[in-house]
Amino acid sequence: MRSSVGQLLLALALAAALEVASSFAVLPPRAALPAPPGRLSASAAETTAADGWTDLSPGGDGAVRIRTLSPAPEGSTGPSPGDEVSMAYVGTLAEREWTAADVAGAWLPEQQGLDGEEVAARLLEGGIDGAALADLTEDLVRDGLGVEGRIQCKKLVMAAKRVGRDDPPAGTEFDSSEDRGPYRFPLGAGKVIRATDLAVAAMAYGERAEVVARSDYAYGKDGLRRSDGEVVVPPYATLRFDITLLGKEEGEEAE
Repeated sequence: MRSSVGQLLLALALAAALEVASSFAVLPPRAALPAPPGRLSASAAETTAADGWTDLSPGGDGAVRIRTLSPAPEGSTGPSPGDEVSMAYVGTLAEREWTAADVAGAWLPEQQGLDGEEVAARLLEGGIDGAALADLTEDLVRDGLGVEGRIQCKKLVMAAKRVGRDDPPAGTEFDSSEDRGPYRFPLGAGKVIRATDLAVAAMAYGERAEVVARSDYAYGKDGLRRSDGEVVVPPYATLRFDITLLGKEEGEEAE
């Protein structure tokens, strides 16, 4: 249930008295490409939930999750970093169900002129999740988050209220290989969004999987626009992909 602004302000005011650990990380670290499919790290394997989701995010915060929809053929292997891979896919917008940790990881680092570690710690203590973000006021930002300066407080409130404004509904398709054919790219070379590199590295040839990606592993604060300015993916959008990693022969045919 969404907390009231008053409750959040009280919680954040109490949190302000707590010592902030100097090692607090606002953003998950950029990690090396994970092991190829069938060779997931022990930490990744341990995050597999009962519903089949596996956390692929380097920070272990659920920013990128994957689950198998159709398993690969028996004995199928997966790609290694640097391999040319080909995938069929459908991309849709997903619900932005941000926790306070998601706000601290995906939204807060994009705001300029802040003491990120301190503000993030207070934000987490106050439990300001995606729903509560829209309720931020200048008083809450100043007294609860410890942001100094009237202009900075106003900018932060305005930025918070822009998140999700006029977004298309969840389930809206924004891209599909059905329109242009399978997409081919070198794995781990940064030619696709980070979530796609992570997901394909964790798949086997012939496998079909569902992937959910937070905005900082997708198109971030700017989203994606066409050359004429039309919004394809809104800012801070959470995305859902249905990906099939095509076999090597299928990928060669797709060229």
